Amino acid sequence: MTSRRIEAIVGLVVLSAFALLIFGMLWLNRIEVGRHKLQVKVAFEDAGGLRNGDPVTVSGLEKGKVRSIGLRRDKPGVVVVLALDGDVGLRRDAQFWLLDASMMGDKRIAVNAGSAPEPLDPSSLPDGLRSPGLIETTVKLGHLAQEAGDLLERLKRDLATPENVRNLGQAVRNITQATDQLNKMATENRTALRETARDVNQLITPNKEKLDSTIQALSRASLALDSISQKINTGQGTAGKLVNDKELYEDIKKTNKELQALIADIKANPKKYLTVKVF
Repeated sequence: MTSRRIEAIVGLVVLSAFALLIFGMLWLNRIEVGRHKLQVKVAFEDAGGLRNGDPVTVSGLEKGKVRSIGLRRDKPGVVVVLALDGDVGLRRDAQFWLLDASMMGDKRIAVNAGSAPEPLDPSSLPDGLRSPGLIETTVKLGHLAQEAGDLLERLKRDLATPENVRNLGQAVRNITQATDQLNKMATENRTALRETARDVNQLITPNKEKLDSTIQALSRASLALDSISQKINTGQGTAGKLVNDKELYEDIKKTNKELQALIADIKANPKKYLTVKVF
C-alpha cells in the first residue's frame, strides 16, 4: 500500500469523523437542517435560568429551541427569541410560559398557540408568563418558615410574660370554679326542675285542645287586624277616610274648637241663650 493511498484513507477517515461530529452536534441540539423556522420574540420579567438551546414545546410536543436571550432596552426584563417549526400556527392570543423542564432546574418554554382568528404578528412582542420553579418555591417556603418562626418568637416574648402567665392561670381557675358551681346548682335543682316540667306537662296535656283553639283564634284575630289596618292605610271605610283625609281632620278639629267655645260661653252667659218667661 502506497503512502499516497494511506494518506487518502486517513483524510477520508478524518473527514468522516468531522462530518459525524457536526451531525452529532446538530442532532444533540435538535436542529433540522434545511427546515423552515419561525422566529418569535417574547418578553419576560427575567430569564429565571433559561439558556440558549432550551426546548420550546407546543401542546406538549417539542417544536423549537431558544435561539437567544437579551436584555430589554425600553424597560427592565429580557427578550427571548424562539425558533419554532414552520408548521406551528400561532394566533394573536398565543401564550408563552417559562416553566421547569426537570427537577434539576432546567427550563423550557411552553406555548399555547391560541384560538383567535387573527395570526400572531411576527413584529409584536407579547409578554410571557413565568411559573415559579421548584427551587424558587423551596426558597420562598424557607423565607416563610423563617418569618413564621420570628413571629412566634415575638408572640412568645410579648405575651408569655410572668404577669400574663399568672393572669391566664387565674382565669383558668375561675372558669373551673364557675363550672363546678354550675354543676352543683344543676345537681341541687335537678329534682325541682323535673317537678316543674312535670307540672307544666300536666297543665298542658288536658288543655291541649283549648290551647290550640286559642292559638287559632289569636291567629284569626291577627289576620283581621292586619286586614283592618290595611284598609285604614289605604283610606277605605269611615276610619280610613278620617285617618287619611287631612282636610276632614282639620274641619273636625275646627268644629271641636268652636263647640268648646260655645259651651264655655253658655256656661259664662246662660241668660244669653236661655229665655225664661213666667205666665
